[in-house]
Amino acid sequence: MTLCHRGRAGFKLTEDGAAVYEACLGFTESVASFQHQLHYIKQLDSVHGGHIRLCLIDQMPKFFYDALRQRLASSYRENPLIHFSIDVQSPESMLEKLVSNESDIGVGYFGSFPPLLTFQPAFVEKKWSAADASTGFFITQKD
Repeated sequence: MTLCHRGRAGFKLTEDGAAVYEACLGFTESVASFQHQLHYIKQLDSVHGGHIRLCLIDQMPKFFYDALRQRLASSYRENPLIHFSIDVQSPESMLEKLVSNESDIGVGYFGSFPPLLTFQPAFVEKKWSAADASTGFFITQKD
């Protein structure tokens, strides 16, 4: 296969030479495109993203909502590809959604713990009571 003619009159590609040249240009563009895609994939690998389905009960301590609001805001700032959806449920409905994989994280007060789920305490709430026998005064307070 002859790719070009060279001589005193100059340089000229043959039809085969022109076809090989075009194929080389296409190959070079494909390699550059592959390198760009690989770089993009590496960048995505270093950024966390996805959808987290969060389930809460409607009555949580104010400090918990404040901490949750701050954590969600910092998550969005650090990883803009993370998206949260928040659903308010009763503890029983929440457990059903967690077991059926309709929710990823549940936060609430639970009386029982299904064996399929992992539980972590988010906070400890204490309740104390005091009474004065002489006045009959009775106080109950949560900490």
